[in-house]
Amino acid sequence: MKTKYILSYFLFTILMNVNITASAQATNQGSLVVCIAPGGLSTKAITSSSATVSWAPVSRGSNYTVQYKLSSVLKWTTAATATTATSLNITGLAAATLYDWRVRTNCSGGNSIYIQSQFTTSSNACAVPIGLASSAVTSTSVTASWVAATGAVSYNLQYKTAAALTWTNIGGIATTSYTLTGLTASTTYNYQVKSVCSVSSSSAYSETASVTTETAGISYCTTKGTTTYEYINKVALGTISNTSGNNGGYKNYTALTTNLTAGSSASITLTPGYTGTAYREYWTVYIDYNQDGDFTDAGEQATTGNGTSAVSRTFTVPATAKSGATRMRIIMHYGSSRTNTCGTFNDGEVEDYSVNVTGGTGFAAIKSSAPDDALVVNNAISISIAPNPVPGSNATVSYNLTGNGKTVLQVINADGSIVRSIQLGNQTTGTHNYILTDLNLLSSGIYILQLNQDGQPVIRKRFVLAR
Repeated sequence: MKTKYILSYFLFTILMNVNITASAQATNQGSLVVCIAPGGLSTKAITSSSATVSWAPVSRGSNYTVQYKLSSVLKWTTAATATTATSLNITGLAAATLYDWRVRTNCSGGNSIYIQSQFTTSSNACAVPIGLASSAVTSTSVTASWVAATGAVSYNLQYKTAAALTWTNIGGIATTSYTLTGLTASTTYNYQVKSVCSVSSSSAYSETASVTTETAGISYCTTKGTTTYEYINKVALGTISNTSGNNGGYKNYTALTTNLTAGSSASITLTPGYTGTAYREYWTVYIDYNQDGDFTDAGEQATTGNGTSAVSRTFTVPATAKSGATRMRIIMHYGSSRTNTCGTFNDGEVEDYSVNVTGGTGFAAIKSSAPDDALVVNNAISISIAPNPVPGSNATVSYNLTGNGKTVLQVINADGSIVRSIQLGNQTTGTHNYILTDLNLLSSGIYILQLNQDGQPVIRKRFVLAR
């Protein structure tokens, strides 16, 4: 019988611990005082490296002990041993990781049991921006945009000409786009963006994106069809995949651009749309390869085709195309191919797009030329470089201007790419000298020296770098 009473006492003690989750101890007066475990566990303000844990206060509790650990391990880390607060910020955590945490009440005569919970830290809170794109490209400005990045409160953008060694930085951009102004015409620019998440936290810069400004002073003729029966429904070329629908005869989509490589082939798919019956539509694709503002030069009719449904064609970009951004005009016409790229017409539609030519050896059209590649628009303008060939790092450029204006000196390689663009500022009529430096950084070979004034090329001269 005595053994039975002893077993009953032990069972009572175990049930008390399980049901009230507390420990009991005798006081000096002999009464039973319970040290109650905390309840109401929660976690908030979770980041990639920290979290704030909290619990409900316990009456008669003196303080609390808080511990945490990786959910995948057994060993606990003590974050606080005798805190009187009912919340605690745990720091130094790993991103995107599951953690266990627990808390107990410390009473004057003993401790409660631990009560446990979990949380998962967020992924890296300052992501690198992606999806860089350019639009609204003009001869002096371009709008750069990107996809909103996780954790970013603002963005920093840096840009430079493709030939430059240093970047220009713009900080504190609150939106996912920024318009760069004051750029040089017919020049390729590189740009990158990074996220700023806090005063002490930012991402790395994104991959570099490039855009080429338009040639200054170019104005294309207007044109428009009628779309009573048919219209251009979709154009697909490279990264352009534009379902446009009926635009009433004409639409400017030059904010959409894709890259084309000089000397290489490209495939385009053109899809008509109809308001009713399908008809045979004739397509003509024009590209202003020499960037002179029209589509009438030899080879600028890129491809043609016809059909009642989608038409796919492959064309080759001339090796002599000028590198940089230029316009593509797509004309759809019922009954015959339209050879006039200007004016109004019936039964069809026109859409304009932008393409960026790379690796071209040509230059923008200039109205007259002189011997040894000294292309000029005014015979009174002259330019020379000495010595020529250039054996070392430096050379002196001398030129004569016949008017006042913003002047830019450019060095163009044999591939038609601008490798140097030097802002000379506003210059006046007369003779000027400029010393080209660091030519040793360029490869040996033939180059073109080009002088621009007010955004227009006025003279070019061939020179040789010889090592």
